[in-house]
Amino acid sequence: MPGHILAAFEFGSVNGGENSFLAVVDLLREQGWHFSALAPPDSPLSQKLIDNHFSIIPFERNGDDGTRLDQSALRTAAAETIQEVRPNLVHCNSLSMSRLLGPVCRELKTPSLGYLRDIIKISRKAMDDINQLDKIVAVSEATRAFHIQHGLVADRSITIHNGIDRNAFLNPRTPTVSIREQLALPDNARLILSCGQIGMRKGLDTLIESFIELNSLEPSRDSPLHLLIVGQRHSQKQEAIEYESQLHARVADAQLTSQVHFLGRRSDVAQLMQQATLLIHTARQEPLGRVLLEAASVGLPIVATDVGGMAEILSRPSLKDCLVPPNNPSATARTAQCLLQDNDRLSRLSQELREHAATHFSTNACAMALNFQYKSLTDAIDFG
Repeated sequence: MPGHILAAFEFGSVNGGENSFLAVVDLLREQGWHFSALAPPDSPLSQKLIDNHFSIIPFERNGDDGTRLDQSALRTAAAETIQEVRPNLVHCNSLSMSRLLGPVCRELKTPSLGYLRDIIKISRKAMDDINQLDKIVAVSEATRAFHIQHGLVADRSITIHNGIDRNAFLNPRTPTVSIREQLALPDNARLILSCGQIGMRKGLDTLIESFIELNSLEPSRDSPLHLLIVGQRHSQKQEAIEYESQLHARVADAQLTSQVHFLGRRSDVAQLMQQATLLIHTARQEPLGRVLLEAASVGLPIVATDVGGMAEILSRPSLKDCLVPPNNPSATARTAQCLLQDNDRLSRLSQELREHAATHFSTNACAMALNFQYKSLTDAIDFG
């Protein structure tokens, strides 16, 4: 019989991994599971979890003096919580939490499942810790294959693509003022959208260079191009700060500050996608790319780099020419230009993307796959 899942989160931010999990929780509840969360208190994530009817068990990464607790102390605290709560299964929602709790769950003989949502190299010791979990879920075949190459146990790992619920995604409050009105843009402006954290991995420098080139290829004043960059920088490292500063400087050098708009974090991404003409995603690495699933679900045509799991989203033969090489502004600009000059192609792409997302990336399919794993793990666990 379904039971209690303790979902574990290390950080208090709400990004793609958190939203992907929350997108299927209600469907899993319909199967009889109930959830609590081990999460940083008083954070954007804890508030969103509360809004989604989770009970919160505080997970503090820092001690009373404000310093970061070491791994041993964090594991001891987590073990005490798991012993007290006695969940049927611990769901580790990220690579970092999978590593932290893999040995804890193995020692306590508590069924466990962890998610790999990143394509990053980790130490052999970290992989050994992750391999202590009973099941490891990768969000794409590319993610799974990468980690198998670096020591992930193949027969204990599977791929479950994230799902998207179009109706739920479109549900947020519709702004009373369109983005064109907010930015005082002409009604005929063509809006190119980019969504994601501001950081080197997302390739925003390539995005800006491609927009500069695209703007020179498409100089029509009848329908000017505007680039909307949604997202913010999370890293406080000096190199990340300098990277963001360089993006703004490059836009200014190209005299495009009136056409490139850094919008920061937004709660109306679905509405922005409905108003945009094209999504350009120039990430240097991307395990799957939730923003592509969101764009596909609303029928927003896409140009994306062929890295990580992107090709698994744009897997139809008719969608593959929307993929471009990474770090290649010219290829990105030329592909975008071809689409912008062909309204019929844009319309066909829009319909194909909606159909493809609904068929291959539904929240129901994701939830049922995860439900199967939950049941398999809680019904019979071999701790040998």
